[in-house]
Amino acid sequence: TAGEELVFWTGWQGGTASAMEAAVRRLDLQRLLDLEVRRLSAGQRRRLALARLLSSPRPLWLLDEPLSPLDAQWRAKALEIMAGHLTGGGLILAAVHDPLPLATLALEILP
Repeated sequence: TAGEELVFWTGWQGGTASAMEAAVRRLDLQRLLDLEVRRLSAGQRRRLALARLLSSPRPLWLLDEPLSPLDAQWRAKALEIMAGHLTGGGLILAAVHDPLPLATLALEILP
């Protein structure tokens, strides 16, 4: 289930139960925790992945298209979370097709 996955990854990565509970609330995942991960939409899976990041803080986040499966409401929330990580001294390395609406340094790989 989504809850079992979150508990596993939080423990594996040295996170805390209180951080996990806060992430679940912040990302409104309470009603999804009993569902099998394969039954979640792409956006719900992305929110679960963000909860894993918040449950086990790391200074560097590696993200692949972090906003792509999210609707407008959750894009705004994800950007708020990412901005908070950057403001707190964290770094984000993100592969994106469209620029993120955050203060960024871009690395463009040309052929």
